[in-house]
Amino acid sequence: MAVLLFLAGFCSGLIQPSRDMLVRRAAPPGAMGRTFGIVTTGFNIGGTLGPLLYGVLVDHGAPRDIYYVGAGFMLVTVALAFLTQRADRLPQDHQ
Repeated sequence: MAVLLFLAGFCSGLIQPSRDMLVRRAAPPGAMGRTFGIVTTGFNIGGTLGPLLYGVLVDHGAPRDIYYVGAGFMLVTVALAFLTQRADRLPQDHQ
């Protein structure tokens, strides 16, 4: 168990710096704290609701659907990233 906990902590440590760099790059000037707050809140909500959703799927005899739901969330995330990036490139009407 100690080895598994070590590996989980090590892998988490590998992921977080890259996530932080991506958030810094995506944050608008002067809004880095707000951006990190939104990202952290999203992780907290996902970490709370995800296991509940996946537990319902398992309880209803559909454990394989966990992968489909996870893939669906990933596709939505990618689509939102592309839409956000595209919206940033569109010319803004400055009145």
